[in-house]
Amino acid sequence: MTTGGPWTNDPHAAVYHAPDEEDRMLTPEEIKTLREFTEMTQVQMAQLFRVLPAEVVAWENGTLEPDEEQMERLERLRNSGNKKTRFKFN
Repeated sequence: MTTGGPWTNDPHAAVYHAPDEEDRMLTPEEIKTLREFTEMTQVQMAQLFRVLPAEVVAWENGTLEPDEEQMERLERLRNSGNKKTRFKFN
């Protein structure tokens, strides 16, 4: 876990990792925690990722894994460290 940063004392901090930590796919629980940390609803996250809300639900319950591009975007969102985000992907 990262020391310092805006999420240090936040209960959702476990979703963040140090930049030098080995990259890995986010677990369904981490995806949900990330969404909650960024104060997004499942519908808002779906809009951000340009997927159906049912896909975000499936990511969070483990019945569907994000594809490679979606996972990369989840990592970018996680690494941004922003609590409430107006994050946009270019």
